[in-house]
Amino acid sequence: MMMGRLAAEFTRAYPDVKLAITLEDRQVDLVNEGYDLVIRVNPEPNSELVGRCFAREQILIVSTPELKKRFARVSTTQSMKPLPVIVRGSPSHGTWKIGGASAKDIAVRTVLQLPLFTMIRDAALTGIGAARLPRLVVADDLSAGRLVSWGVATDEPAELWALHTSRRLPSAKVKAKAFMGFLETDFRKMGA
Repeated sequence: MMMGRLAAEFTRAYPDVKLAITLEDRQVDLVNEGYDLVIRVNPEPNSELVGRCFAREQILIVSTPELKKRFARVSTTQSMKPLPVIVRGSPSHGTWKIGGASAKDIAVRTVLQLPLFTMIRDAALTGIGAARLPRLVVADDLSAGRLVSWGVATDEPAELWALHTSRRLPSAKVKAKAFMGFLETDFRKMGA
């Protein structure tokens, strides 16, 4: 959602660094595929990669206002029905936990699986199901009333990490660290 702006601002600040961004729905191999840096959400520990977390975001459970009202009506007039949900990756049957003052568990039923947060947000906007998404991804939709929050998910927050391999050439490491520092500064300004 923000990478176009970030890439342009980084290029303006570091005109001698050539920046090419690729979006992949898979774990790329930095060494064998020649990438200098990757950005991953909640990465698994990996002894080959070093880096740092540049942003942490709360995970919210969100839906359209209509879906939330419809689910509230159904759950009070009948036995609790599973909430239709959109998930990232593997199915998430069972329950979602909402924290806070009104903590509760909600039975869920996966209706759609999508790989990217932005795709999940777009699907949630149609009303097909609720979704667990980082606050940053849905902030504008919440402000405009297109989506409503059911509360904060009790999952771990979404952590955005910039990672590079420790075996890259020194010049690539310098460029990667410059971009990592740039991301960290930008996200700190946004309060993420």
